[in-house]
Amino acid sequence: MPSIKQEIINEINTHIQSNGGEYSDWHVGVCSNIRHKLSGQAKAKHLFISRQAYSSYVAAEVQDYFINILGTNGTIGADTGTADIVYTYKKSADTIEQTSPANDTSGGIIK
Repeated sequence: MPSIKQEIINEINTHIQSNGGEYSDWHVGVCSNIRHKLSGQAKAKHLFISRQAYSSYVAAEVQDYFINILGTNGTIGADTGTADIVYTYKKSADTIEQTSPANDTSGGIIK
């Protein structure tokens, strides 16, 4: 079930705080298809969670809050209007940054 902005912020913040590290150790992104995001990449994602927002606008606002206010990693890009899933993971040694597909404004892809 889609969640409202503050619920998503609270759940992600609780997840980060309970799993340690600085905010800069975490990546927050948005995507439109979490299965596509996870296919072939799941084992590289450390402490991964995702939440579906009511809209891509809400998802982008959550991502913006974590990146610009709390200092997590992530890239805010052009939204296609369908990226309504916010995901978060703790960065690890096998995390790489590369250009993201059009339907993913996260900026972070895992090898």
